[in-house]
Amino acid sequence: MDIIKKRIVLILIVTSLIGGGLCVRNWLIDKENIKYKAEQDRMVSYLVQHYEGIEKVEFGEFIKNDITGSQTTVVKINNVNIIHVTFYDFKSDKYVIGWDPKTFDMKEKDSSTSSTEKSGVEIIYWERN
Repeated sequence: MDIIKKRIVLILIVTSLIGGGLCVRNWLIDKENIKYKAEQDRMVSYLVQHYEGIEKVEFGEFIKNDITGSQTTVVKINNVNIIHVTFYDFKSDKYVIGWDPKTFDMKEKDSSTSSTEKSGVEIIYWERN
């Protein structure tokens, strides 16, 4: 009978450790997704401030460059225009944006009429799983 009790206790301990580990992992991923969502919102504000006619923005996976410390994502605007956005620090609003001039067809805004209002823009966020 002692062997059965020991096995049950061992199974309960292992199950608790696995369950606790999964809860902590999910909590950390949720915390990270909040950080990425805020950065994506800042990117949309930047794009709305600098380009006309933005109706939809879709973010791809964020890829970290361990050598430079930068992160890059592919952003699809209005299902047509594709840009690559690279940044070094969260919350900095300093982006390096690259695109193919043959396929990128967005008109830059006049700086005197720039607005960061993104309420009418559909945003498809990337989330880490």
